[in-house]
Order: sequence, then C-alpha cells, then structure tokens
Amino acid sequence: MEIIMDKILHLTADDYLHVGHDIDYFFSDCHDHEDFFEVLFVVRGRALNVVDGDIQIVENKNAVFIRPDDVHYIKPFPDEKSQFEFFNLKIPSDIMQEEFAKCKVLEEKIFSGELPSVVCFDRTEFGVMCAHALKYSEQKDSDIIGYLYHGLVTELLSSLLYCKSRVDTKMPDWFVELLCYIKSQDVGSLTYEDILNKSMVEKSYLWKSFKKYMNTSPTEYINIMKLEKACELIANTPMSMTEVAFEVGYNSYSYFARQFKSKYGYSPKELLKNNGNTDAGE
Repeated sequence: MEIIMDKILHLTADDYLHVGHDIDYFFSDCHDHEDFFEVLFVVRGRALNVVDGDIQIVENKNAVFIRPDDVHYIKPFPDEKSQFEFFNLKIPSDIMQEEFAKCKVLEEKIFSGELPSVVCFDRTEFGVMCAHALKYSEQKDSDIIGYLYHGLVTELLSSLLYCKSRVDTKMPDWFVELLCYIKSQDVGSLTYEDILNKSMVEKSYLWKSFKKYMNTSPTEYINIMKLEKACELIANTPMSMTEVAFEVGYNSYSYFARQFKSKYGYSPKELLKNNGNTDAGE
C-alpha cells in the first residue's frame, strides 16, 4: 500500500482530483465550496477540521465528506510532527443530487450531522480506494475517465452508507485535548489509567465519551493505536516481529499476532512480506 500512497501523492491535479503536500497551502482561512462536495482523503498524518467553530479530528485512512455549506478550515494537530498529506475528490452538486434521488438514506447520512461525515477505512480498504483513484488519474481516454470517476464516487458513497466506525458528533474541547495528549505519548507504555488521570473525569463518563465520539472504548482505542504503530514499524524498520510486539506494549508475540490478524485480516508476517521484506524474523 505504501507504493500506492507515494504514487497518489505525486499525481497531477485535474478538475476533480487534487493532491496536497504543502501544509502552508492547506492550513488556510475559512471557506465553503459553493456548488460542490469535497471528499478529503488523509494519506498521512492528522489534523483538525474546524467547521463553524466545532472541531473534528481527521487522520490517516479517513475520508471526510465536506458539504457545500460547510464553512471550514484545517489547522495543524497540536504537537504533530509528521507531514499532513492528502488528496481530495470534488463532486459537483448535480451528481450528488442524482445519487440522493437513488437513495434518500444517503442524503440523510450526509446532512444529518452538525459536522461532516467521516468514513474510517481499515488499511486494506483505504489501499483499494486509493488504487482506484490512481487508475482514474492515470487514464487519458475521456470516456473511460468519466466512467471511472462515477465508479469512484459510487464506491465512496457506498462506503459512507455502511460505515459504522465513527459517530459524527462534535467533540468538546477537553476531549480534543485528551486525544492530543494520547497522540503525543509513547503508545508502548500508555495505559488506561494514564488517560483517565489526564482526563480528570469519572471513569464511566470517560467510557461514555469514547463510545460517543470515537465509537470505541478507551482500552480498545489504545489497542488500535498500538496496532497502527506496529504497522508503521513493520513497514519502515528492520525490527523483528517480536521486537515490534514489545515496542508497542505487548508482552507476548503470539497474543500480538492474534490481535493484529483480528483487526487487519492478515498476520504481521504477511504484512512484512507484502512490503517486500523477508529478512526480519519472528
């Protein structure tokens, strides 16, 4: 998938597909989109999407549906050291109206929330979506371009329709600050107690807040972060699988491997092989 990401980030912009590399360019003043929808795909890093004063976090493997009337801007995630890289897809309002006519539930899904809807892809799903965007961008035949574009829009809207991994509710400041704190910590040593102490709220309220805003528990959120960090280490370092497991806070490689496969559908070794590295052992 990393190869696809790199290709995506070197695309030439056209009328409907744009790529962002420059943080200074993207972190801009408030604006809306008049007569089109914009879908922002976050390829690397994370940032804060500010819509009418409310905040939502957008991060790697997210697709964010920004509506024509959403007055918004993107600002840097506090203490974020990695580059924020993205590409976005422009969908004219008339095309969206055609889609809404086919499926009223889709229209409700997009317009029901105070904040733009977010699709949280897993690693494989996001790779497939980016691969399809890449095929569209590399095509020269205008008829095929139109066909691929509408296919990409349909696939993306279908993903939104069935997405259950994010509850699109505005986050209070204390929760945003807590997430910033979590992202800044060493995931290998981060514990539920650390999060609870930092939040300064009751345990039951913290749990309810995570379920409301992230659709998961605090403990599972930590586990997700551990596994995402493990993916980065496997893809970008020569560490063995056991070293990766210990680095992200697991005391047992076998338990780490089971958790990894449960989330991604393939083992750490399979990811290593897919990235073209067969030298690092268990």
